[in-house]
Amino acid sequence: MTLLELYKSNFSLQSIILRRAIRMTICLAIASIFTIFMRYSHSFWLPLTVVIIMQPTIGGTLRKGLQRSMGTIIGILLGGLLLWLAEGNLYIQAILLLAAIFTAYYSQAFNQINYGIFVIPLTMMVVLLLASLIPQNIPDMLFERCTDTIAASILVVLLSYFLLPNSTKHEAALAICQVRNTIVELIEAIVEHNISPIQYHQRVLAIIQTNQRIWPEWIYENYFNKTNRVLYQQVVYSSEVCFETLAALKWQLVHATPEKKQTLINLLELTKHEFAKPISDINPVLQNQQYTVQSLPITEQLYFTRLQQAAQKLQMLETKISGMSAYMM
Repeated sequence: MTLLELYKSNFSLQSIILRRAIRMTICLAIASIFTIFMRYSHSFWLPLTVVIIMQPTIGGTLRKGLQRSMGTIIGILLGGLLLWLAEGNLYIQAILLLAAIFTAYYSQAFNQINYGIFVIPLTMMVVLLLASLIPQNIPDMLFERCTDTIAASILVVLLSYFLLPNSTKHEAALAICQVRNTIVELIEAIVEHNISPIQYHQRVLAIIQTNQRIWPEWIYENYFNKTNRVLYQQVVYSSEVCFETLAALKWQLVHATPEKKQTLINLLELTKHEFAKPISDINPVLQNQQYTVQSLPITEQLYFTRLQQAAQKLQMLETKISGMSAYMM
């Protein structure tokens, strides 16, 4: 795709990128107008927080807004407690500041799990740093930071829901489709013997990272619905079963006799169709090859049974998610 084609494909209200750009522009304009009428000395925190919190989808925005707000409040409380314990001693404050800096940037490792974990020590660091530079205005600045963060979160979440909203539901269905397509590609690569262990794990890691980003956002978007958490667990479990099973079959092909290798390849080709066929057709293909499957050892029979069940499960989950309401079930 050329650069011009890429621009054309995203210059439409159906584009997530364009819709997010419009929301960001309007949200920043509103935040900037608020700062004109606010008499805070650090009112720039409001538009700055808008830029940080705004995400492409409703679920992502809600998730980051909640985590940012809670992390900021807890960080301010803990930072204030540390200042009170330091009792104005600059040496102790310097030591606490260094500890907060280390903890904040060490906590970046948990961003994928919970952004709020990173925000807590980051806010503590800001509190201690401001206390060292401008000690006389600390209470006012902490209040400003807290109110600006909460106000920005509310503003961004409301606009995400009512102004050109992007639901995570569409991405959730695409994520399952991506899992199925990746499994098809892995089977083809295994059959053709042109994939190394590193390449295999790179593709699996890409799917895992996609799951870690999309599904938590989808759960947030649907008001922490318990059913959605179960669906998420089923998708992740089915994906992991497929990846582990295919890795085991790849190993079996390396050490199999020519006759057995051909049998495994034929069955893998049939299994590939299980993942590639449309979601409207979930009739098992392998049931027509029961005799061939039963000629294999029990362990290898179990491999193909697991793959077949996982393929049907992913298809049914994709169908179920596609038929859900955008925001609630």
